[in-house]
Amino acid sequence: MIRSNSQYKKAKEKLKEFDSLIEKEISLLKDEGRHPVEIEMSANLMSAQRDKLSLEAAEYEELLNCKEIAISSMREFPKAIVKARIKAGYTQGDLAKKIEIAEQQIQRYEIQDYNKANLERVVQIVDALDMNVSIILKPQTEARVIHLKPTIISQEKLDQKKDEISKEGLLMSIGE
Repeated sequence: MIRSNSQYKKAKEKLKEFDSLIEKEISLLKDEGRHPVEIEMSANLMSAQRDKLSLEAAEYEELLNCKEIAISSMREFPKAIVKARIKAGYTQGDLAKKIEIAEQQIQRYEIQDYNKANLERVVQIVDALDMNVSIILKPQTEARVIHLKPTIISQEKLDQKKDEISKEGLLMSIGE
């Protein structure tokens, strides 16, 4: 996840360079006489890295223009706080100054997904970002329970069923 404007700018620069780097890598591997499959795998790996970076940059751009940040689970809340900071236009340093703590503490919170931050601190951060939070608690979908009734079947009926199934070609005998 891109967490700052400077990271975004670096990502955009890397994206501009990526295609030529991929071409250079392919050319180098061909010159070394590498197997075509190895060359293709290397190109695919680099393309995947480029695509991941491109998605992160697009997510950052979208975040700057969105009206709200929706999450479907409390597990997503830490990332939502980071997104809210970015949306509000604050750097980690700006946010730290606003709530009067060290910038390194905000960095630690974000790296650790706010696991070490107490609820009071999280509320203070959300308030400093001037964000409203709406939470709806609802039960998770209920698991379906299937009740199985044991059936007692005679050996004769069991043998009949086996014969019927094997005639249809669905049963293979093992060890007989």
